[in-house]
Amino acid sequence: VLADALITQRKLEEAELLNDETLKLASATLGPDHPQSIQALSTKAYLAGERGDIDAAEAAYRGSVGALSASNPAHPEALIPRNNLAMFLLEAGRVDDACKELSTLGSDVLKLQGDRSPLFLIIRSNQAECLLAQGNRMAARDILQQIIPVMSDVFGDGHDRTAKAQERLARADTDSERR
Repeated sequence: VLADALITQRKLEEAELLNDETLKLASATLGPDHPQSIQALSTKAYLAGERGDIDAAEAAYRGSVGALSASNPAHPEALIPRNNLAMFLLEAGRVDDACKELSTLGSDVLKLQGDRSPLFLIIRSNQAECLLAQGNRMAARDILQQIIPVMSDVFGDGHDRTAKAQERLARADTDSERR
């Protein structure tokens, strides 16, 4: 919690030192698969990414995904870090890797939670973002047109997730009109 406050204040070096201690202590006392250890590992990934250390960030993200998947692969807490990893890869310019991760994750979440699951809808919207990054506007547009009405039902019209999907659809439409 203190590391999160330091992150909010953009005191990233202090947050990283504190988080490293939290990770060591949580892993030693609670075990590496404990939610607090995994959360600290996720925070480590975020901080490494903020520092620009792409390799360390990816390793920490993959570590948190692996720990969560080992403890309970169907639990939402095991699925969300996979989405975070994919979005990190997308931001790092590894579009194909991000799209592959989101595709696999989307199939897993669909099987486990169904097509009205909030996580499934978020992942589909993120898949559309990947498709936009690949230049595949029509496929992105198709996904977004399918999920936006469901997102409006599940999240609400004014929700940030619905608005983000609508913004992505507007980008897909605008880019398509330019061609």
